[in-house]
Amino acid sequence: MLRPTVRPEDAEPVRIAGLDKFTGPTTVRGINLALDTDGLQVNALTFDEGVRSRPHAHDFDQVLLFTQGPGVIAVGDGPDQLVEAGSFVMLPAHVPHMHGAPEGGRAAHISLMPKGHTNFFDCAIPDEWRRWRED
Repeated sequence: MLRPTVRPEDAEPVRIAGLDKFTGPTTVRGINLALDTDGLQVNALTFDEGVRSRPHAHDFDQVLLFTQGPGVIAVGDGPDQLVEAGSFVMLPAHVPHMHGAPEGGRAAHISLMPKGHTNFFDCAIPDEWRRWRED
């Protein structure tokens, strides 16, 4: 049965993402699965203090809506930026980035992307980001 509304905390976790893609345990809830939508991948991610995605890129733009925060992002060769809860972020296709929680606090966001996109965790990254790929 189609569910017309879903709260992130009510969607079943599709996985607790591992250290290959994140620097610590990260809960990923498949909102699009709960809503039964085909063309859009919508995930709700919850990050413990200081946990973030490892540097990566996508073949499509990614939009994030931070629901708990502040969160943290880094894009291209740029520094970490704090993102207040309630703020949207657009991460452009083919540009390396990271997202998650800053030291000292938890964060959560909703990720929106086309279904069937590809993640590239082997993309070129600035030297300052190497520690996020190697720990």
